[in-house]
Amino acid sequence: MLAKLALIVRSDLGMSRGKIAAQVAHAAVAAALRNQHTAQFAAWMRDGQPKVVLKLDGADELEELCAAAEAAGLPAAAGVSRHERVHPSRVASHRGDRRAGVPVGPRTWRCS
Repeated sequence: MLAKLALIVRSDLGMSRGKIAAQVAHAAVAAALRNQHTAQFAAWMRDGQPKVVLKLDGADELEELCAAAEAAGLPAAAGVSRHERVHPSRVASHRGDRRAGVPVGPRTWRCS
């Protein structure tokens, strides 16, 4: 079995590639710190900390993803730190929810 961390980023905020990279890095560190004393984290470290970065279209999809992750028992970031929010001056469209994304995992997945 392989442990993997999924990092999901919103594509509707108009972030530059550099800003996306910074947001993904914040999310990865936050996920690691939140899960560092779990068996899933140990497996993820042992497997070489594999990650996948995915995108979604907006705040509504982000909410749906968080709810689905929680329902499935996946470790998803419940709270959002100041680093996981995008400042209005840094994005093209900044109305409403400014959460840039969410880390899900690390979690062990059964590979077929």
